[in-house]
Amino acid sequence: MLKDVYDSKRINAHLHSDPNFNLDRQQFPSMAMILSAQFWPPFKEETLELPSFVKEHLQIYTKAFETLKGNRTLSWKPHLGSVNIDIELKDRKINLTVSPTHATIIWHFQTKNQWTVEELSQLMHVPATVLRRKIAFWQSQGMLREVSTDSFLLVEESATRSRCPVAPDMVCEDEETESAMASAHDQREEELQVFWSYIVGMLTNLDLMPLDRIHQMLKMFASQGPTAVECSLQELRHFLDRKVREHKLLFSGGFYRLPKS
Repeated sequence: MLKDVYDSKRINAHLHSDPNFNLDRQQFPSMAMILSAQFWPPFKEETLELPSFVKEHLQIYTKAFETLKGNRTLSWKPHLGSVNIDIELKDRKINLTVSPTHATIIWHFQTKNQWTVEELSQLMHVPATVLRRKIAFWQSQGMLREVSTDSFLLVEESATRSRCPVAPDMVCEDEETESAMASAHDQREEELQVFWSYIVGMLTNLDLMPLDRIHQMLKMFASQGPTAVECSLQELRHFLDRKVREHKLLFSGGFYRLPKS
């Protein structure tokens, strides 16, 4: 597993520095965490139809990898990883690192400024229930506004954000605050679930590990993304302790391990 991390870092550096591949000058420069299937447990499978230009750039990376590795190829997990995006609206510019699903949602609002959940669900191949939760994040950022049930409008200017009627001002403010807190919490939970896939893989191969060692290895995994998604030692402890309470981990003598199946 550690070999996968080091190999991924080396391969990314090689492909991006080789003028024959020209990856650094692509519209959508990509970096891959290349995992050996035999050393990792199955990742949670989720569908996601990426924008065509993103798929084209991933194919460019794949061909470069195949040129480098000969008889090996890549099978992408489009719902995993992170995307660093710059969003330019009429009155503001924002830089964010989000999940591929979040990035795909907001990307579609470039082509038209209003979508229904059902339209996006068919286009992205993502269940409507999942999309509603993801869209809540963009609502909390003030970029999308629900204009009717399950229909969302891009908010180009902050001055055009929805206003509450005079009477329920306080209620609306509370609801917006709760929505922002909930969506931020959901976003963090998704990031931690990516870490969980790595943790399961580590413990599957190494049997048992202390907190500090898990934290060190997670930092190496996270550093392979476009921007590092950090998890503090204390946050990791709380996350692992919750997995213990959920009976997904065992903890004894300062070491975490997976329960026997």
